[in-house]
Amino acid sequence: MRAFSKLLFAGAALACAATASAQSLQRVTVTSFVLSTDNARPKEGTPFHLVVTLRLAQNVPDVENLQLPLLAGLDVLGDVRGISSNARGTLYRETVTVAARNGGAMTIAPATFDAIDARDGRAKEYSTNSLQIAVIGTPAPSAAALLVAKI
Repeated sequence: MRAFSKLLFAGAALACAATASAQSLQRVTVTSFVLSTDNARPKEGTPFHLVVTLRLAQNVPDVENLQLPLLAGLDVLGDVRGISSNARGTLYRETVTVAARNGGAMTIAPATFDAIDARDGRAKEYSTNSLQIAVIGTPAPSAAALLVAKI
């Protein structure tokens, strides 16, 4: 019986933690969420921009719980955030200046945004599109090529 009450208490604590976490999320309606670039064919080492654009139906002073994708293979050179709100809603835009370390094909994963959907009251994770980038330059050597070079 004692083990059952410990299990019941642990389950209740977990449910409270999940509720508290969901309560800290913004309650908004996402109207669009997009990841874009100003150059889908950048040159190796040359700066280009990744732009995350989030449109919300509500007027909010700040956007919380937005995560940029992991930018492996890219050097981050700068980051500029802007937000504007009016009676029609909020526009959040984050521009990240990056440079590719090597040439070749690259996929940039989606950015994510966690919020409570104002339409149904449920916590959701929204995702942008991913991006395909074709970097002009010398491709990074493969593991097999490095192994052969050492022999």
